[in-house]
Amino acid sequence: MTANIKTCAIILMLMLAPAGCATLFPESPKPTIPKERIPPEIPAGVKTVIEDLYARSALDRAKAAMMLSIIGDAAKPAAPFLASLMYDDTKGVIRKHKFYEELPKSHWSGLWNSMVNSVEIETTPGLESSVALVILGEHETVINALKDEKESVRIHASRALAEWKDPRSIEPLIQSLNDANGNVRLNAANGLANFNDPRIVEPLIISLKDDDIRICRVAAEALGKLNDSRAIEPLARASNTKDYYLLTRIQKALYILTGERYLTNKQWLDWLEREKAKRIE
Repeated sequence: MTANIKTCAIILMLMLAPAGCATLFPESPKPTIPKERIPPEIPAGVKTVIEDLYARSALDRAKAAMMLSIIGDAAKPAAPFLASLMYDDTKGVIRKHKFYEELPKSHWSGLWNSMVNSVEIETTPGLESSVALVILGEHETVINALKDEKESVRIHASRALAEWKDPRSIEPLIQSLNDANGNVRLNAANGLANFNDPRIVEPLIISLKDDDIRICRVAAEALGKLNDSRAIEPLARASNTKDYYLLTRIQKALYILTGERYLTNKQWLDWLEREKAKRIE
């Protein structure tokens, strides 16, 4: 009886709610392109999956984006709809099941491995749409999204480009190291860490001074792997950090670069002075 009363009360509230007020069941995010604009000539199978991008469930929208990446070239007409869903940062948890086994492993790097090795993974329709666009060859669309005014779009775009490990992403990711959003900068740093390219040394050196300690850690580790002598002095000076995890990455990077092991910032600065004196002699 009580349940029936509650149900009737909810229905009555919805009926009496004035126009324009927030509803109890707000509309889910969906592509900004109206569903009616899906071209009728698109193959039925692809059209059905594009329609799923408009699903109420964030999980279903994310799965639809992933399925379009599996379909491949035939799904290219879905690109505008995927692009218009990049802002959707509604989180959903996907559980490991046969769906993942159907994904072509050649499409994935670290993201693929984390997916198949996890019982469940948290994702968003926006992220999966961004990844799908990269897989479908729409790199420019994703790169241009790095300049979008919406933070969620930039976060998803930078994550997708970081995971794809395409050299065309290097310059755009370098620019994203200056983004106002820390997650965008972190994604950019993680993406650049995948490359062995001299262009990324100076930008990563600058990132050693980022306000976000996560980015400093990624930059320090990446600079060690790059094995470029330009990073020695900046890393040595950054060793005055009080963050244990950053310090261990700096120590490891400096050992790779110099073969030396020092524990304190003063020891590293003294070593720098000795090395400079040797060069003068």
